[in-house]
Amino acid sequence: MTFTFPLFSFVGGIGTKKASLAVEENLRGKTDIFFPKSIKGKIPLIISLHGYRGNQKLQEVLAPMRKYVARKGFVLAVPNGLINSEGQRYWNAHEACCDFDRKGHDDVAFIKNLIYETAKRYPIDLKRVYLFGHSNGGFMSHKIACEAGGLIKGIASWAGSSPSTMKSCKSPVSVLQIHGTSDKTILYEGGDIVGFKYPSAEAIVNNWAQFNQCNPKMISSSKQRGALAGFYRTLYQKTWSQCKQGSKVTLWKANRGKHVSLLGLPFTEKIIDHLLSM
Repeated sequence: MTFTFPLFSFVGGIGTKKASLAVEENLRGKTDIFFPKSIKGKIPLIISLHGYRGNQKLQEVLAPMRKYVARKGFVLAVPNGLINSEGQRYWNAHEACCDFDRKGHDDVAFIKNLIYETAKRYPIDLKRVYLFGHSNGGFMSHKIACEAGGLIKGIASWAGSSPSTMKSCKSPVSVLQIHGTSDKTILYEGGDIVGFKYPSAEAIVNNWAQFNQCNPKMISSSKQRGALAGFYRTLYQKTWSQCKQGSKVTLWKANRGKHVSLLGLPFTEKIIDHLLSM
């Protein structure tokens, strides 16, 4: 069966349309939804989460996933976080980042509701739901992966971090951690924010590999091409590929990579391909 959505104008890539979805609209505005003009059968959902002080518009500049929606065949949701007392958007993802007002809003519940509401309007394959997050959005991706159980198939966290322990995690999730060694905001080697510690990039993937019960003898290392230019051009990849429930864990390390960079289309496509292969 082919699903055709005749509403809205073409945006982003060829054959892609845009809509909006009201979930907690009074707190964060509407979520941008990008979808193929024609959809055959059920397709994956990717949710892209901005960093602290960012928003949905900036997120699509840093990593323009909408350009690949029709070509790759997925629905893209780009929501906004809440606004704090300083007028900055954030996700309540970790003690260290970034609910600095300590409001305690349940952003995991928000993302779960967003998934279900999106699935009511589009033929989403709920077995293929993925998260991509930058910085605070990367923290949030790890938190949702832990706490949302089997709802999330895989995540990609760029310059974010995870819980210090895996106690809140419920089931195996495929994980891609992207991190630059010269990140001065969320340190590659781990650090603390407002007195709360977060683990290093390598501790993150080691913790997930252990939680996912990956075979320690099935680890591969390679050099990968990332962005066309800049410090994310060369990626040093480490992958655990034999893990429980078919999950896998991967680290993309970028020597001298900074906290913020324009990833560009080729690197964004590489991230999408990695997510959809999980």
